[in-house]
Amino acid sequence: MRVEIKTWEEMLKEFDGNYQHIDCTFGMPYGMNAEFPEDRIIEVEDQLEEYKSEGINEYVWHGWSISDDMIKRIIDESSN
Repeated sequence: MRVEIKTWEEMLKEFDGNYQHIDCTFGMPYGMNAEFPEDRIIEVEDQLEEYKSEGINEYVWHGWSISDDMIKRIIDESSN
């Protein structure tokens, strides 16, 4: 699934955090933020099952956990 990730500034307005870490569902360290491409569009792996029973969607990108609250918009729901 292709998604656009919110900017660091957008997430700081929405969640608690500082220049090192955003306190969204799975947390987002600044080092993770620095790895996103400039357009912030990434391809995430299929949803994991671990948190589904709690109503939480978890996706994976380069070993990082991506939660719905990090996603600005879904570009394409199909996977490559």
